[in-house]
Amino acid sequence: MKTQLLIIADADSDTDATAQSIQAEPDMEVAALVAPGAKAIERIWQQPVHLALLDSSMPVMKGISYIQSIRKIAPPLPILIMTSHSDEESIVQYLAHGANAYLIRNQHFSKLTQSIRDVLKGQHVLPDNVAAKLSQYLLRQLNSNSTPSKQQLPSHLMKEFSEREKQVIDLLIQRYSNQEIAEALFLSEGTVRNYLTHIFSKIPVNNRREAIRVLNQRFTVVQYPTAK
Repeated sequence: MKTQLLIIADADSDTDATAQSIQAEPDMEVAALVAPGAKAIERIWQQPVHLALLDSSMPVMKGISYIQSIRKIAPPLPILIMTSHSDEESIVQYLAHGANAYLIRNQHFSKLTQSIRDVLKGQHVLPDNVAAKLSQYLLRQLNSNSTPSKQQLPSHLMKEFSEREKQVIDLLIQRYSNQEIAEALFLSEGTVRNYLTHIFSKIPVNNRREAIRVLNQRFTVVQYPTAK
């Protein structure tokens, strides 16, 4: 019996190439190709498959929500992520929420079928450059946790942030990407970058990770109305 795969792909994905690559393997078969949404979840519920391939460039938080929906109806189902998101935060978030493999589209497409086989054997698949980014992220986390923080955000500084900056901060410390902040607040990504530059200069810090650490010390998350 051939391995049955469900491909869940958005409009930006090259689904024909993905499906053809899988169909060319003697032991694999594409059971269905569906767009992200309720129909894909329904398909898994009605006709179980051996593996779900999420080929998508959707914002990370939406992708995570989608994985959680799959896990509710099919907890053991292996999920392979193939995406254009190559940043550390996306990798960590997807793996932390249950992805069994993480491939970066265009970089790892040639490894797709072997990755599918490895996942079906119970392995977690991370190509070398993805594993390196994950390792660097974890090392920084360990170093930051073992080193006493010398930087504290003065409480009076919170009064200097505009309401819009506070909305951006709220989403920033929830690990939203620039794209996701822009979508949530109906801004352009360029405008979001400008807000972040101003926020970083007020703290002051030099990068996103340090900003999240410092802001978490003083900033109480308030759920502002967003498009999410």
